[in-house]
Amino acid sequence: MTRISDIKTQPLALITGGRRGIGASVVLQLASEGFDIVFTCRHEDAKSTALCAEVESAGGKALAIA
Repeated sequence: MTRISDIKTQPLALITGGRRGIGASVVLQLASEGFDIVFTCRHEDAKSTALCAEVESAGGKALAIA
C-alpha cells in the first residue's frame, strides 16, 4: 500500500466506505480519472488490499484506512 506522505501532487479524493459496493466503484472511477485515493473501511482485509492493488496496478495510488 501507499503511504499518505507519498500522495502529494495529484488531486486527492477521500471516499468513506470505499471497500465494497458503490464506494469501491467510486474509488475505481476516480482513480481512472487521475485522482489519488484515500478510502475508509471498517476492516483492513483482503478486499481493501485488493482494491488498493487494483488502483496501483493501473498506475494510481491508493490508501485504505480502517
